[in-house]
Amino acid sequence: MSMESRTAAQTPQVTVLMSVYNGERFLRETVESILRQTFTDFEFLIINDGSTDSSRDIVRSYSDSRILLIDNPENMGLTRSLNRGLALARGRYVARLDADDRSYSTRLEKQVAFLDASPKVAVLGAQLRFIDARGKALRIALAKRAVDPVALRWHWIFDNPLAHSTALFRRDVVWEQMGGYNEQFRTSQDFELWSRVGTEHEICNLPDVLVDFRLHENSVCRHYTPVDKIKLETVYEHNIRRLLQTDDFPREFPLRWPHVSMPLIKRTGDAQEMLRMFHAIRKRFFALYPDAANNREILDHCVFVLTRCARHFVAIDRPGSFQFILEILRRSRLPLKDLGIYAVLFFLGNRSLMHLKKKLKRNSVLHLAKTGERFSSVAFLK
Repeated sequence: MSMESRTAAQTPQVTVLMSVYNGERFLRETVESILRQTFTDFEFLIINDGSTDSSRDIVRSYSDSRILLIDNPENMGLTRSLNRGLALARGRYVARLDADDRSYSTRLEKQVAFLDASPKVAVLGAQLRFIDARGKALRIALAKRAVDPVALRWHWIFDNPLAHSTALFRRDVVWEQMGGYNEQFRTSQDFELWSRVGTEHEICNLPDVLVDFRLHENSVCRHYTPVDKIKLETVYEHNIRRLLQTDDFPREFPLRWPHVSMPLIKRTGDAQEMLRMFHAIRKRFFALYPDAANNREILDHCVFVLTRCARHFVAIDRPGSFQFILEILRRSRLPLKDLGIYAVLFFLGNRSLMHLKKKLKRNSVLHLAKTGERFSSVAFLK
C-alpha cells in the first residue's frame, strides 16, 4: 500500500510491527500467521532493515492491502527500526512480532479484547511455545511467564516479565509518553522498555499460548555479547530497587546474575555469595508480600532460578552448585528430569559433557538439555 492511500484509509485499531533483516528463511510463515488472524482490523507495518536477500521481494509478493512495507536506507538495527515503525504506526495498539516467529490465529482477538476491558494495563503479553528451525515443538524447560500480579513482580527481578514477540501495547503510552525503545540497547531493548513502562503502568500476561518462538542458529541470543550484559546491569538495578522498595539490597546481584541467566556469557561468580543474595532478595520480597510464600507461580520460579544457578556453577564450583540442589530439595521437589540432567552435569563435568554431546544425535535428551540451558534466558533476547 502506498503512503497516500494509507493516509486516506480508515485508521486501524492495531498496528502489527515487524522488522526484518535477511529473514527470507522463515518470513512467509511469519507473515501468513498475521494474515490469518481472526481479528482483522489491523495494518501490518514491515520495516525492511537493509536486507540483501529476498526478504523485500517476499513481502511485496503479497497483495493484502493491510501490508505496508518501509525500506530503511541502510541497516539500522532492530531498536532503531522499531522506533521508526512506532513513529509511523496508526493503530491505537501495537503488536510486536519478530520475523522468525509465528502468531496463533486468535492472538490479536484475545489480546485486543483484554486491553479493551483493562484500561490500566499498558502492555500485555502471553505464553510461548518454542519451536526449532523446522517448526517442530521443542521440550525446553523455561519459566512460564507470570500471570498473577505478585508473581510477575517476583519474576521481574530475575527475568524479562514479558516476551517481546507476544507484546501488544498502547501506542500512546509506549511511544508518546515513554519515547519508545532506548536506542542504546542493541539487544534486550524490550526488557529495558517494559522496566520503564512498569514504573507507571500495569503490565500483564495472558495464560494462553499465542506465539511460536523459534530457536535457530541465527537467533538474536546467539549474538549476545558482554557489552550487552553491562547495559543490562542498570536495568536490573532499577528493577530490584523498585520492586524491593529499598536501596538496601545485594549490590553485587545486578552484576552477577546476568552471568548465571545467560550461559553465552562467561561463567563466573561465587556460588555461596549468589545463594546468600538469593536468600536476601526472597526474604525482603516475602516481607513485602506475605502471600508470596504460598504463591505457586513464585515457588515454581524459585525452583527454576535455583536450578539455573546449579547448572551455572557445576562447571566452575561443584560443591557450591550442589548447595543449590539441596536448597531446592529442602523447600520443594526437583523434577526427576531436571535432577537427572543435573546429575549428568555434576558427575561428568562440563568438559566431559561437551565431549559426549558431540557424539549424540541432535534429538537426544542431553542435546535438548544443553539447548535448553543455552537459551534459558531467551526472554531477554528477542
